[in-house]
Amino acid sequence: MTLPSLSQKILRNTAWNFLSRIIHIPISICLVPFIISHVGASWYGIWVVLFAIVDYINLFDLGIGAATIKYVADYHTLRKFNKITQTIFTTCVFNLVFIPPLLVIWFFENEILNFFNIAPKDMPDAVFILHWVLINYALSQFSSVYRNTLIGLQRIHINNLCEIIYLFAYALMTLIILNSGAGLKGMVIMLFYLRCILTGALILCVIYSIPRQDANFSFLETPKLKEFFRYGIKLQLNSVAGLINFQFDKLLIGHFLKLDFVAFYELGSKMAMIIRLVPSVLLSPLIPASAELRVLHDSARLEKLYLQGTKYLFLLAAPLAAFLVSTGPLIMQLWLGSGSHSYAVLAMQMLSIAYCFNITAGAAHSIGRGIGVLKYELQATMMITIMNLILSVLLIVHMGFIGALIGTSVAMIVGNGIYLIRFNLFIRTATSNSLATILAKPFISAGLSGILIFSAHRLLEGIVKYSAMGRLELIGYLFISGFVFLGVFVLCLYVMKFFSRADISLFSDLLTAIRTV
Repeated sequence: MTLPSLSQKILRNTAWNFLSRIIHIPISICLVPFIISHVGASWYGIWVVLFAIVDYINLFDLGIGAATIKYVADYHTLRKFNKITQTIFTTCVFNLVFIPPLLVIWFFENEILNFFNIAPKDMPDAVFILHWVLINYALSQFSSVYRNTLIGLQRIHINNLCEIIYLFAYALMTLIILNSGAGLKGMVIMLFYLRCILTGALILCVIYSIPRQDANFSFLETPKLKEFFRYGIKLQLNSVAGLINFQFDKLLIGHFLKLDFVAFYELGSKMAMIIRLVPSVLLSPLIPASAELRVLHDSARLEKLYLQGTKYLFLLAAPLAAFLVSTGPLIMQLWLGSGSHSYAVLAMQMLSIAYCFNITAGAAHSIGRGIGVLKYELQATMMITIMNLILSVLLIVHMGFIGALIGTSVAMIVGNGIYLIRFNLFIRTATSNSLATILAKPFISAGLSGILIFSAHRLLEGIVKYSAMGRLELIGYLFISGFVFLGVFVLCLYVMKFFSRADISLFSDLLTAIRTV
């Protein structure tokens, strides 16, 4: 059987990522108002805070997840399959490091939960849910070993198939459990059983994906083990930045403000997260692909991979951000109905801009990790961490909810912008203005399209009563707005001659890959 080429593997993995995203995004978005309607905004805020607390256990990960992807990809390219099983065993054993922090949170749950404005009558249920969140986290960490292994093997399509089945099961069980009145306590137990099934499926998929698999229950050799952990520890700083960028504000808001504000922040963030979720279909294939090119010493194709990845990431992120900002109130009204709030709209608009900058640097992040060049990402991470810590603490104390949004947005925009410029200078060997050209044209096109749609809505405010619209009317109105927005965006790109013949050919190949999914 002929093995697929690198381009074919990237297209196949991207196609499956795309399929997973178009299923994941609507399910996640539709479930949120359903959950809030059954448990209330305050309990939804508690749910968000509990998962945010547990996410900080990732500080003990030391970047081993990303290291697993890279080294499995390296060994798979070199056909050293016994090293893959050694890597899996090493990672599984290392995951025992999560047990102590999990136990600390378990035994000090009252002291931790008292940090937040949780009503005394809700505390017993919050403790119960937190315990099961900790159990789910431990199981998720174990299953992540096999999920990362599949990514390193470039079997992302298998991983996505398991995730898609899991998502449908999760959505169905959420509807059943909340309608039965079991509430969040029932949901967190349901998550445990679903993740048990998912973990078993991932393990079986890894077993059948490794050629000539040997039962090699041993660690990597000492030199490789040191290199493995050195690589992972460097990446851990990026995990710290991720926690600060995406979770730290929620903890501060939960402490200084009402838990309802945590819900507003989470709602805005969840909708803005579409800007990261949709373009990120391109990212996971880049780590094993760039690792393979590094092993083959193919710097020309590596540079091309970086430019194309950045180009297509921003091509997706820029219009999404512009559309969410220009139509924010209408989108929130459609999504939440009477539960929509101006704070949630503001969170979505400001975080949309921040997340656009964050995801645009994604190709540089993935390729840097694939080739083992981490210093630029680490330096940017330190800048983002320091800026976000200082700005978020100061601004939320003096400005409240809006201060949290400003702190995160400024840190993401400045930090990721500087990182992208520096990494571009490192990897580029051709003309230095290529990246600027790649980013400028979608930026201008998205900006003009967003301004047009925003201006049209303002002009029609006296004629169209948006607040009186039903959901079907809003869907139709937003569909027309999106159609006009997309038409203007594509027309601007065409006038500026953004697309090349290679882009058209690649797009055709991607459509073929999607049809064969």
